[in-house]
Amino acid sequence: PCKADDILIGRYGTPFFQICRGLEGSYNVALIRAEPDEGLLDREYLYHFLRQKRLHDLLLHLGTRTAQEGIEMDILESYPIPLPPMPQQQEIACNFSRLDILASCAETRLRGIEEVSRSIIETEIGTEL
Repeated sequence: PCKADDILIGRYGTPFFQICRGLEGSYNVALIRAEPDEGLLDREYLYHFLRQKRLHDLLLHLGTRTAQEGIEMDILESYPIPLPPMPQQQEIACNFSRLDILASCAETRLRGIEEVSRSIIETEIGTEL
């Protein structure tokens, strides 16, 4: 079974190479559970490392992926993960978590601005967009 703090990797299907967590219970073969050696690799650090666009693009372009085949595990397993000391990994992960919060807030504000803008246009022009 999967725990809430496990990191799951979408092996195949859409979206390709999706990284998620926060799921509990059973999972199927479409997901890979990343199990870091927590003496060497901070779980949050690994989560943020796996989300990098560069790794996603590498897997997408070097692999011969189809919806059925999934990601090529040899490419994923051979991708080097920098291992700074644990306190530095934790600091890096904390900084990325803060950036995620800021990005989420910015997206929420942007949606609010778009709604207000749409409402003003509809009021002034008199038509729905």
